Amino acid sequence: MHVEEHLRYGRLDYLFGMNRSVNLNFLKITISVFAIVVIICISLSMAGEKQSPISGTFVSFAWHHQNWDQLRWAKEFEAMAKLKFDTLIIQSVARLEPDSDKVISYYSSKSYQTKWPHVDWILNEADRRDWKVYLGGVADDTGEYDNDPEFVELSKKIADELYSSYKMHKSFAGYYIATEPLLNEAGKYGKRAIYKVYGKYLKEKYPEKKVVLSPYFITDASVRCKKSGLKKWWHDRNPKEMAKQATLFLKNCPVDIVALQDSTCWDVTMDDLRKYLPEISQNVQAAGREFWVDMEVFDTYGHTTYAPAPIQRIMEQIEVEKKYKCVMYTFNWCMDPNGTEHSKALYEQYYNAYFK
Repeated sequence: MHVEEHLRYGRLDYLFGMNRSVNLNFLKITISVFAIVVIICISLSMAGEKQSPISGTFVSFAWHHQNWDQLRWAKEFEAMAKLKFDTLIIQSVARLEPDSDKVISYYSSKSYQTKWPHVDWILNEADRRDWKVYLGGVADDTGEYDNDPEFVELSKKIADELYSSYKMHKSFAGYYIATEPLLNEAGKYGKRAIYKVYGKYLKEKYPEKKVVLSPYFITDASVRCKKSGLKKWWHDRNPKEMAKQATLFLKNCPVDIVALQDSTCWDVTMDDLRKYLPEISQNVQAAGREFWVDMEVFDTYGHTTYAPAPIQRIMEQIEVEKKYKCVMYTFNWCMDPNGTEHSKALYEQYYNAYFK
């Protein structure tokens, strides 16, 4: 090859190489500019979009929804998705028959009678939506069995069966201890078997699963207690004393998440929430645990009947509690477009207030 040809081809190679370099740099700049534009557009869109201050809910299989089928749960998920929920806590997956102590399960159990496999349907829906679900154990609303060795062993057996059956579900995030302690007295309650023994069992055997607990508290400001002349069964605690009870409890009970009921159904005031929640939250987080608020969106009449609370009260609660992760109690009783006339109305009011 002649010298002139070497120079010519060498020059062409250089030019082509330079063009490739220029083209590559141009492409990088174009991609960067495009990415920035996309981020700005998303940010502007989100700036105008109202976010749900409540990020999840408890669900219960009591009463009318025991007969729900898979399609009914799918419809329920659609309603919750409109509120941008991503967290579900199933209060209990089994219960004891009052007269016989026979175990009735709400999941596909190999050991106990299953009437409706609600857990299966819920986890399938949650998997599709990338939600997190925490599975409760055996119902014990009154704490009657919190120190009962047989009840604890039954709880362990059901926890094992849940793990065996549902460990492949990506939405199965952990367990919920269904027995609710009174935070006022939690320092001593933490030594009860359902918390100390069962809680430890869950954390040691299934360390990758988080454990949630939902205590409640009562203050001296409870209007209802004053009006009805109820005798107090709790010690009055100021905010720091109440927070200390949480610390003492967590020394015995190794739960990961404390979802404190805001106890507004007991007429705990907004002023009390402002005083108590920061103190309790600080101690819970100092113990290395997550702090959530279980926002009660219902009123009680005679402490037996649950009814949706006025939207004005709920909006007050939200203003106080929005800095915390809030899960509500409980969607399929109180704020459900597929439910009663009152629950439909509250759903629409909430949706209009925060998403329109």
